[in-house]
Amino acid sequence: MTTNLETTNRDGSATPAARMQPLDGIRAVAVLAVLCYHAEALPGGYLGVDCFFVLSGFLITGLLIKEHARSGRISLRDFWLRRAFRLLPALLVYLAVGLAAAAALGRLRTYPLEGLAVVVGVANWWQLTGPEALGAWTSHLWSLSDEQQFYLLWPLGVVGLTGLVARHRRVPLWLSIGGLLLVVAGWRLLLLAHGASGMRVYLGLDTRADALLAGALLAALASSGLLARVPRLAWRVAAGPAWVVLVGLAATAPKVDLDPSWMSWGGSWAATAAAVVAVGACVSDPGGAITRLLGSRAPVRLGEVSYAFYLWHFPIVVALAGVVGPRAGRVATVLVAVAVTVVAAELSRRLVEDPVARRRKAWTARAVRHAAPARGGGVGATG
Repeated sequence: MTTNLETTNRDGSATPAARMQPLDGIRAVAVLAVLCYHAEALPGGYLGVDCFFVLSGFLITGLLIKEHARSGRISLRDFWLRRAFRLLPALLVYLAVGLAAAAALGRLRTYPLEGLAVVVGVANWWQLTGPEALGAWTSHLWSLSDEQQFYLLWPLGVVGLTGLVARHRRVPLWLSIGGLLLVVAGWRLLLLAHGASGMRVYLGLDTRADALLAGALLAALASSGLLARVPRLAWRVAAGPAWVVLVGLAATAPKVDLDPSWMSWGGSWAATAAAVVAVGACVSDPGGAITRLLGSRAPVRLGEVSYAFYLWHFPIVVALAGVVGPRAGRVATVLVAVAVTVVAAELSRRLVEDPVARRRKAWTARAVRHAAPARGGGVGATG
C-alpha cells in the first residue's frame, strides 16, 4: 500500500493528490522497526506491522469515503484493479527471484505452493495450517496477505455501512466502524479464552483487523469533521507520549510465540492506539515538531519505497546474519541490511513499480477516452 493519496474521478480512474509526507515518515519508522526485529535487534519491532495496518485502514477508507461522497457509488472493480497494479508487479518479480534461489538451494518442492499462497493472499492461513512452514523468502509476507484480504473485503463493508448510514441518519459511519472494531476485539479475547495460540491471534485477519479498523475509524472521524475539532495543541501534546508508548513497547514487548503473552491479550491495543494518535497528529498538525521531522527528506524517501523494502528485507537479513556473523554483532547486521535493502527497493521502484504505474496511467487515459457514457462495476447507496 502506498501513502500516495489518490482521488477517484467520476469515471473511476485514479489521479494522485498531494502526498502526506509525514505518513511516509511513519511508514519508514515502521519498516525499520520490522527489519530490526527480524535481525533480533529489537524485541518488539514487529509492532511496525501494527503501524502499517493503521495506515492502510486510514488511507484506504479515506479513498472509499471520498469516492462515495462525490459520486454516491464505489467502483469495486476499479478499486481492486488499482490495488492489483500497486501490489502484484513488485511481488511477482520478488517471487520470481525467490524461485531461482529455491532452485539453487533445492527447495523447489515446497516453494511454488508458498509463492502461490502469497499471490492469492492466504499466506497467513498457510503459515497457520499449511503442511510446512513458509521459508525465509515468504514467511514475512503473511502481513501482506492480511492486507490483501482487507482490500478484498473492506470495500464491500464500506458499501454496506454507507447504505446503513443512508437509511439510519442517526448512525454515523464512524460509530458503525467503531462497533465493528469492538466486535473484533471481543472475538480475539474469546479465542484466547478458549485456548487459541499466540500465533493464531497474531496472524489471522479476524484477530488483527482491529488495527486496520482503527485506521478506518480515524478516516471516518476525519471525513465527518470531528477530527478537525481537536485543537492542534492537543495533537502536539498527545504526539510525544504516543511515540514514547510505541518505542517503549518495541523495546520491551515479548517475542511473538505460540504461547499468548500480555501483548496478545491487549498490549497490542496500546500500540494501535498510539499509532492512531501518531497518524492523526501527522494529518491534523502538519506544523508539529514530530510531524516535521517525519516529513523530512530521509524518512520520506525511505517511506516512498517501503513496500519494496518490506518485500526484500527478510531474506537479506537472513543471508547477512550468516555472512556478518555474531562477532560483528547485530548492529552491523542491521546497518548492512538497511543499506542493501534500500538498494533493492530502489531498483524495484525504478525498474518495476514506476514503469507499471506510468503504463497504468496511459491505459486508464485510453480507457476513459473510449468509455461509454454509462459505466458499470460500481456499487453504492445514495444519501
